[in-house]
Amino acid sequence: GTIQLDGEALVVRARSIALDAGRIEHDSTERGPLSELFATFERLARRLAPPSTRTPQEIERTHPPIAAFEQYVKGLLAQTPATASSYQNAALQLAPDFARARLALWDVYAAQGDHDRALAAVQRIAADSPWVRRARFLAGLSQIHLNKYDDAFATFRALAADRPDASVMNNLGVGQLRRGGTPQAGLPTYYFNKAVEADATESDYFFNLGYAYWTERDPGAALYWLREAVR
Repeated sequence: GTIQLDGEALVVRARSIALDAGRIEHDSTERGPLSELFATFERLARRLAPPSTRTPQEIERTHPPIAAFEQYVKGLLAQTPATASSYQNAALQLAPDFARARLALWDVYAAQGDHDRALAAVQRIAADSPWVRRARFLAGLSQIHLNKYDDAFATFRALAADRPDASVMNNLGVGQLRRGGTPQAGLPTYYFNKAVEADATESDYFFNLGYAYWTERDPGAALYWLREAVR
Protein backbone atom coordinates (compact mmCIF):
# COMPACT_ATOMS: atom_id res chain seq x y z
CA GLY A 1 0.00 0.00 0.00
CA THR A 2 0.89 3.68 0.09
CA ILE A 3 0.62 6.64 2.46
CA GLN A 4 0.75 10.25 1.27
CA LEU A 5 -0.36 13.74 2.14
CA ASP A 6 -2.81 15.60 -0.07
CA GLY A 7 -2.82 19.09 1.36
CA GLU A 8 -3.99 18.63 4.96
CA ALA A 9 -5.44 15.17 4.30
CA LEU A 10 -3.79 11.82 4.85
CA VAL A 11 -4.46 9.40 1.98
CA VAL A 12 -3.95 5.69 2.68
CA ARG A 13 -4.25 2.99 0.05
CA ALA A 14 -3.99 -0.75 0.76
CA ARG A 15 -4.33 -3.87 -1.34
CA SER A 16 -4.75 -7.45 -0.19
CA ILE A 17 -3.50 -10.25 -2.42
CA ALA A 18 -4.70 -13.87 -2.55
CA LEU A 19 -1.38 -15.69 -2.72
CA ASP A 20 -2.85 -18.98 -3.91
CA ALA A 21 -4.58 -17.36 -6.90
CA GLY A 22 -2.08 -14.54 -7.36
CA ARG A 23 -4.73 -11.85 -7.68
CA ILE A 24 -5.71 -8.69 -5.85
CA GLU A 25 -8.79 -9.23 -3.69
CA HIS A 26 -9.22 -5.72 -2.32
CA ASP A 27 -7.92 -2.35 -3.41
CA SER A 28 -9.16 0.29 -1.00
CA THR A 29 -8.37 3.91 -0.27
CA GLU A 30 -9.32 6.05 2.73
CA ARG A 31 -8.58 9.67 3.51
CA GLY A 32 -8.95 11.87 6.53
CA PRO A 33 -7.30 14.72 8.45
CA LEU A 34 -4.09 13.97 10.34
CA SER A 35 -5.96 14.44 13.60
CA GLU A 36 -8.02 11.35 12.65
CA LEU A 37 -5.04 9.14 11.84
CA PHE A 38 -6.25 6.11 13.77
CA ALA A 39 -9.85 6.41 12.58
CA THR A 40 -8.68 6.56 8.96
CA PHE A 41 -6.65 3.37 9.31
CA GLU A 42 -9.48 1.65 11.17
CA ARG A 43 -11.96 2.36 8.36
CA LEU A 44 -9.47 0.93 5.89
CA ALA A 45 -8.86 -2.15 8.04
CA ARG A 46 -12.58 -2.88 8.28
CA ARG A 47 -12.80 -2.87 4.49
CA LEU A 48 -9.91 -5.32 4.14
CA ALA A 49 -10.48 -7.72 7.02
CA PRO A 50 -13.48 -9.57 8.45
CA PRO A 51 -15.73 -7.43 10.63
CA SER A 52 -14.40 -6.77 14.12
CA THR A 53 -16.45 -7.65 17.18
CA ARG A 54 -15.35 -4.36 18.74
CA THR A 55 -17.00 -1.05 17.96
CA PRO A 56 -15.05 1.92 16.58
CA GLN A 57 -15.61 3.66 19.92
CA GLU A 58 -14.04 0.77 21.86
CA ILE A 59 -11.04 0.70 19.56
CA GLU A 60 -10.59 4.47 19.69
CA ARG A 61 -10.25 4.32 23.48
CA THR A 62 -7.18 2.08 23.12
CA HIS A 63 -5.27 4.64 21.04
CA PRO A 64 -2.96 7.24 22.59
CA PRO A 65 -3.30 10.92 21.70
CA ILE A 66 -1.77 11.74 18.32
CA ALA A 67 0.85 13.95 19.98
CA ALA A 68 2.00 11.04 22.19
CA PHE A 69 2.07 8.68 19.22
CA GLU A 70 4.25 11.17 17.33
CA GLN A 71 6.78 11.24 20.18
CA TYR A 72 6.73 7.42 20.31
CA VAL A 73 7.51 7.09 16.58
CA LYS A 74 10.29 9.69 16.85
CA GLY A 75 11.75 7.60 19.66
CA LEU A 76 11.73 4.47 17.50
CA LEU A 77 13.59 6.35 14.75
CA ALA A 78 16.09 8.06 17.05
CA GLN A 79 19.78 7.42 16.40
CA THR A 80 21.02 7.55 20.00
CA PRO A 81 19.71 5.97 23.23
CA ALA A 82 19.53 9.35 24.97
CA THR A 83 17.36 10.80 22.22
CA ALA A 84 15.19 7.69 22.08
CA SER A 85 14.53 7.69 25.82
CA SER A 86 13.81 11.42 25.74
CA TYR A 87 11.11 10.97 23.09
CA GLN A 88 9.57 7.93 24.80
CA ASN A 89 9.44 9.74 28.14
CA ALA A 90 7.83 12.70 26.38
CA ALA A 91 5.20 10.33 24.99
CA LEU A 92 4.53 8.99 28.49
CA GLN A 93 4.17 12.48 29.90
CA LEU A 94 1.34 13.00 27.42
CA ALA A 95 -0.13 9.49 27.87
CA PRO A 96 1.10 7.66 31.01
CA ASP A 97 -0.87 4.53 30.07
CA PHE A 98 0.72 4.26 26.59
CA ALA A 99 2.01 0.68 26.93
CA ARG A 100 3.93 0.54 23.64
CA ALA A 101 6.02 3.54 24.68
CA ARG A 102 6.88 1.76 27.93
CA LEU A 103 7.93 -1.35 26.02
CA ALA A 104 10.08 0.77 23.72
CA LEU A 105 11.63 2.44 26.76
CA TRP A 106 12.48 -1.00 28.15
CA ASP A 107 14.34 -1.77 24.91
CA VAL A 108 16.41 1.41 25.24
CA TYR A 109 17.29 0.93 28.91
CA ALA A 110 17.94 -2.81 28.61
CA ALA A 111 20.31 -2.26 25.67
CA GLN A 112 22.28 0.13 27.90
CA GLY A 113 22.37 -2.35 30.78
CA ASP A 114 20.18 -0.06 32.92
CA HIS A 115 17.96 -2.87 34.14
CA ASP A 116 16.53 -1.02 37.14
CA ARG A 117 14.99 1.64 34.91
CA ALA A 118 13.98 -0.96 32.34
CA LEU A 119 12.10 -2.89 35.02
CA ALA A 120 10.42 0.24 36.32
CA ALA A 121 9.27 1.17 32.81
CA VAL A 122 7.28 -2.03 32.20
CA GLN A 123 6.04 -2.60 35.74
CA ARG A 124 3.64 0.32 35.32
CA ILE A 125 1.78 -1.28 32.40
CA ALA A 126 -1.77 -1.95 33.54
CA ALA A 127 -3.00 -5.48 34.18
CA ASP A 128 -5.84 -5.03 31.67
CA SER A 129 -3.54 -3.85 28.86
CA PRO A 130 -3.31 -6.09 25.76
CA TRP A 131 0.49 -5.73 26.17
CA VAL A 132 0.60 -6.96 29.76
CA ARG A 133 1.99 -10.42 28.96
CA ARG A 134 4.87 -8.90 26.99
CA ALA A 135 5.46 -6.46 29.83
CA ARG A 136 5.59 -9.24 32.42
CA PHE A 137 7.98 -11.25 30.24
CA LEU A 138 10.35 -8.30 29.91
CA ALA A 139 10.06 -7.63 33.63
CA GLY A 140 11.18 -11.20 34.27
CA LEU A 141 14.23 -10.70 32.05
CA SER A 142 15.13 -7.54 33.97
CA GLN A 143 14.76 -9.38 37.26
CA ILE A 144 17.18 -12.05 36.04
CA HIS A 145 19.72 -9.41 35.04
CA LEU A 146 19.32 -7.78 38.47
CA ASN A 147 19.92 -11.14 40.19
CA LYS A 148 16.38 -11.06 41.58
CA TYR A 149 15.96 -14.74 40.84
CA ASP A 150 13.08 -15.40 43.23
CA ASP A 151 11.12 -12.52 41.71
CA ALA A 152 11.96 -13.71 38.19
CA PHE A 153 10.84 -17.24 39.01
CA ALA A 154 7.52 -15.96 40.35
CA THR A 155 7.04 -13.76 37.27
CA PHE A 156 7.70 -16.52 34.75
CA ARG A 157 5.78 -19.12 36.73
CA ALA A 158 2.69 -16.88 36.61
CA LEU A 159 3.14 -16.53 32.84
CA ALA A 160 3.53 -20.30 32.49
CA ALA A 161 0.34 -20.90 34.45
CA ASP A 162 -1.48 -18.71 31.94
CA ARG A 163 0.26 -20.07 28.81
CA PRO A 164 3.39 -22.23 29.05
CA ASP A 165 5.14 -21.31 25.81
CA ALA A 166 8.73 -22.26 25.04
CA SER A 167 10.38 -18.92 25.84
CA VAL A 168 8.72 -18.75 29.25
CA MET A 169 9.75 -22.31 30.14
CA ASN A 170 13.30 -21.59 28.97
CA ASN A 171 13.55 -18.55 31.22
CA LEU A 172 12.20 -20.52 34.14
CA GLY A 173 15.07 -22.90 33.51
CA VAL A 174 17.58 -20.03 33.38
CA GLY A 175 16.28 -18.66 36.66
CA GLN A 176 16.44 -22.05 38.34
CA LEU A 177 19.93 -22.65 36.98
CA ARG A 178 21.18 -19.42 38.52
CA ARG A 179 19.40 -19.56 41.86
CA GLY A 180 19.67 -23.33 42.33
CA GLY A 181 16.60 -25.38 41.47
CA THR A 182 15.09 -28.05 43.67
CA PRO A 183 12.90 -31.05 42.82
CA GLN A 184 10.07 -29.31 44.69
CA ALA A 185 10.24 -26.07 42.68
CA GLY A 186 11.49 -27.76 39.50
CA LEU A 187 15.01 -28.50 38.36
CA PRO A 188 16.46 -26.52 35.45
CA THR A 189 16.42 -29.63 33.26
CA TYR A 190 12.67 -29.98 33.82
CA TYR A 191 11.96 -26.52 32.43
CA PHE A 192 14.46 -26.77 29.58
CA ASN A 193 12.89 -30.09 28.58
CA LYS A 194 9.51 -28.36 28.45
CA ALA A 195 11.00 -25.62 26.27
CA VAL A 196 12.44 -28.18 23.84
CA GLU A 197 9.11 -30.01 23.69
CA ALA A 198 7.31 -26.75 22.90
CA ASP A 199 9.78 -25.59 20.22
CA ALA A 200 12.16 -28.12 18.66
CA THR A 201 13.58 -25.55 16.22
CA GLU A 202 15.46 -23.29 18.68
CA SER A 203 19.02 -24.55 19.18
CA ASP A 204 19.53 -22.39 22.30
CA TYR A 205 17.01 -24.53 24.17
CA PHE A 206 18.95 -27.69 23.30
CA PHE A 207 22.20 -26.10 24.44
CA ASN A 208 20.66 -24.92 27.71
CA LEU A 209 19.31 -28.39 28.36
CA GLY A 210 22.67 -29.98 27.68
CA TYR A 211 24.43 -27.48 29.91
CA ALA A 212 21.89 -28.03 32.70
CA TYR A 213 22.45 -31.79 32.56
CA TRP A 214 26.20 -31.14 32.76
CA THR A 215 25.69 -29.09 35.96
CA GLU A 216 23.66 -32.02 37.31
CA ARG A 217 26.64 -34.29 36.52
CA ASP A 218 24.82 -36.35 33.95
CA PRO A 219 27.41 -36.44 31.14
CA GLY A 220 25.46 -38.87 28.97
CA ALA A 221 22.38 -36.65 28.81
CA ALA A 222 24.56 -33.54 28.46
CA LEU A 223 26.41 -35.02 25.50
CA TYR A 224 23.15 -36.08 23.82
CA TRP A 225 21.51 -32.65 24.04
CA LEU A 226 24.65 -30.72 23.10
CA ARG A 227 24.92 -32.89 20.00
CA GLU A 228 21.29 -32.08 19.28
CA ALA A 229 22.12 -28.38 19.57
CA VAL A 230 24.85 -28.81 16.95
CA ARG A 231 22.54 -30.85 14.74
